[in-house]
Amino acid sequence: MTRIILLTFVLLATACATATIPTSTLALHPKIEGTEQWFNSDKTFRLRHAGAITIGNEVIPINGFMELDMQRQSAKVAILTGFGIKLANLVVNHSSAQIFDTSPIADQIPHFKSQCILSIRRMFLTDFPQANVIYTQSATHEFTALTRNGILSSLVDQPTGFVREKNFVSTEENWIVLYEGTVTIDGIQLPRQTTFFSSDKDYSVTLQLKNPDIP
Repeated sequence: MTRIILLTFVLLATACATATIPTSTLALHPKIEGTEQWFNSDKTFRLRHAGAITIGNEVIPINGFMELDMQRQSAKVAILTGFGIKLANLVVNHSSAQIFDTSPIADQIPHFKSQCILSIRRMFLTDFPQANVIYTQSATHEFTALTRNGILSSLVDQPTGFVREKNFVSTEENWIVLYEGTVTIDGIQLPRQTTFFSSDKDYSVTLQLKNPDIP
């Protein structure tokens, strides 16, 4: 009888111990290493894009040439119309920007200067997830952070680690950046198509990557 009582006690104790295992311990997933992308490299890229600026129902075809220096976190950009007429030259970094040689055509495009600076900065230079190692087994992983008095969300594909989408909401900026397809050069991924939507300005930029190069 004593043995039966002791055995029952041991079984009950074991069951209680099992029930108190933290949920976080049971939910741990193995590491998945992210692929190196342009924003977490220190290289310089020379990029040519074809695309369009859309303001409301108006679509303006453009071509762009960009020198993207990730070590200095800056972009030198020349923007032309679809017919090759220069709209502007820009130098954009994290916190400042300069616009040179703006054409009369560009002056007629609503929000052209401010939205060009914002879109280049948000598409290529800033607001990327800091983690390059992700603990998840799902098809995508969402990072959410508080920054600049707003909420930044990023969707990252697994297991490649490719950033698929960024979404920012605040009292000053509301925008989405979509990245579709990849181009790999020297083992570094670049987006084949990048689209920027500014919902508060009804403004968007779509860029198709052509002929990337690392000088």
